[in-house]
Amino acid sequence: MRDKNEILNDPRILKIYKDVQDNKISKLKLEVRSYKASDKCLVCMTCVEGWEHLSVSHKNKIPSWLCMEEMKELFFKDDEEAFQFHPKMDNYVNNNEYTLHIWRRTDGKMEPPPSILVGFRPGHEEEDMEEAKALHERIGHPLSEEEIRLMMLTSNKDGMKKLEEEVKNMDPYTLAKWCAKLGVI
Repeated sequence: MRDKNEILNDPRILKIYKDVQDNKISKLKLEVRSYKASDKCLVCMTCVEGWEHLSVSHKNKIPSWLCMEEMKELFFKDDEEAFQFHPKMDNYVNNNEYTLHIWRRTDGKMEPPPSILVGFRPGHEEEDMEEAKALHERIGHPLSEEEIRLMMLTSNKDGMKKLEEEVKNMDPYTLAKWCAKLGVI
């Protein structure tokens, strides 16, 4: 979690409803202006028993992904990973239909899945292309370096524009083979 004073001095903080800190719990309840969602939200940040928990609420709508991303950036450090969590049905709690939650263990034991399972990260394309190649080999569906490169191009708008130009010059057989292998068609 970011330093409390850093959070409270952020210009997006409109009102402080609660500020509790002792040796067992830390809790902030704040009204926050979301620049990305162009709206106010009620945010409650709690740190207790090894968990940091952020709840974000609007009065009459569910917070957007952009709003949740902004609150994560406001309350957590850039090098900290945090998660939105979907529990099994027996543990499901919904006290407010317009609230979403972000969680982080303070001991760092929550390990995220490999990012390559989602796609290619901007600025890490070469590294991610190597990981994609290794992943496809491990699962028994090896791809050539060219196929990995083409797959990487589909991960962003600039790459898609470049790919559109390349596809224009690709022979139909190669294009069909590539599309079928990567699940495009």
